[in-house]
Amino acid sequence: MTRTLRVAINALTNYGRFAIAIIVFFLLTPFIIDKLGPDDFGLWSLIFSVIGFLGLLDLGFGTAVVKYVAECKGAGDVERRNQLLSTLAIVYFALAVIAAAGVVALSLFFDRIFAIPPNQQDKALRVLWIIATRAVVLNLPLSLFRGILFGEQKIHLLNLVQAVSTILYGLAAWFILDHGFGLITLAWVNLGAMVIEHIAYVFLAYIYVRDLKISFSMVRGEFLKEAFSFSLFTFIVSVSALILLRTDPIIVKLFLPLSAVAVYTIALKISEYSHLLTKQFINVLSPLVAELKGSGEDEKIRFLLVNVTKFALVPAAVLTVAGYALGREAIVFWVGPKFAAAWPVLALLMTAMMLAVPQMVASNVLTMTGHHKFTAYAAIVSMFINIGLSLALVRPLNLVGVALGTLVATVIVDVVVIIGKACRLHGVSLGSYIRRVGPAALLPGACQLAVTLALKKWMVPSSLIQLALLALPGVVVYGVVFWLLCVEPSEKLLLRQNVLQFSNRKTGQAG
Repeated sequence: MTRTLRVAINALTNYGRFAIAIIVFFLLTPFIIDKLGPDDFGLWSLIFSVIGFLGLLDLGFGTAVVKYVAECKGAGDVERRNQLLSTLAIVYFALAVIAAAGVVALSLFFDRIFAIPPNQQDKALRVLWIIATRAVVLNLPLSLFRGILFGEQKIHLLNLVQAVSTILYGLAAWFILDHGFGLITLAWVNLGAMVIEHIAYVFLAYIYVRDLKISFSMVRGEFLKEAFSFSLFTFIVSVSALILLRTDPIIVKLFLPLSAVAVYTIALKISEYSHLLTKQFINVLSPLVAELKGSGEDEKIRFLLVNVTKFALVPAAVLTVAGYALGREAIVFWVGPKFAAAWPVLALLMTAMMLAVPQMVASNVLTMTGHHKFTAYAAIVSMFINIGLSLALVRPLNLVGVALGTLVATVIVDVVVIIGKACRLHGVSLGSYIRRVGPAALLPGACQLAVTLALKKWMVPSSLIQLALLALPGVVVYGVVFWLLCVEPSEKLLLRQNVLQFSNRKTGQAG
């Protein structure tokens, strides 16, 4: 299997797994609310939010696992890989112990910090411990094997396991709630699904990863220092992203009424899910870049930086243009006319999301080729610019000012600084990069926007289903224009060759 075909299969299964997760979430959430009631559902959501911060105890070692496994694969160094993984296994067990201690401390004050009613305090602590065991205490050491499979680019296997686990959890949750069981049983089901999922990762890692061995005798202290020096900076990036994600609603609340927070949150959630959708393709690139770095294939890294970015932009541009044309109607049909003011905010946040896509590819290239310190410092600068501008603009421009702070920070740091650095390191001028990547979003996007606006003027939509049907022709036009004008002949040939190889491979398996 060629690398291009492997990336395509991994990306497609990423989208499939993401779609299944969204469908299960969409169907299961109202059912849980109906069966548990708003109080228990609120408690469930609160505990997951709090425990989510403990996930930062990973300290960036998860990314280190992916990098080192892929890099050693490219270099063909199995012994170094096993020594690194054995060292990181010890680190993960230590972090799990620290996490357990943190949960103990949190459980002592949880009721008072969050003013849990007396009749729910016992339930809250039990669910807290079950979810903490699921999300942190067990997840930290077991996630090592997920990282190994990711680094080996067996991402399609991960997606298959996650999709099956998500479906089984959804069915089990529906069954136990439909038969009268409550919040604590739901937490145990959630824990059980996680354990089964990660046992599958362990099993698959030892089957598909050549000569995998994790042993205490292979622990090396010098590798701990090396891994920590890398993970520390990826941890900084994660913390900066988390702060940015949580800060905007806080800034809104400091200067505007609570209703404004709700309006901003609607736009933020839509852009956040759009961002997650676009990342499904970009996520598969990290181990590939590390493998290419390990094998010294710098020319292919340069190809990935420029050519692959064009294709990564497609879903982001399609979603952003649809948001420009139909965002206001989509918000009104979904949550009501009171939230129509979220549309200008959505347009700005979606633009920032689209512009961040090339940066995500460039950051992958920088991080996986040893320039992780630069991406960490850039993330810190972006965070301060974003927060500073949002605070300065929220009074004169209200919600639009907060969103504008995000957009300006994206342009200054993500587009100019990070992409500029990646281009210089790999011998690509910024002007050449923009000329080759920019039209992939602008030309097809302009055609999509014109078609969608014309159709909206001709047929006024009255529901979300009609809105989706109205958006479809514009999406098709985008795809046609992108293929005809933005995909180079060499790229078309490469895509055809891989499709033909995949078809022949399937035909051979069937025979």
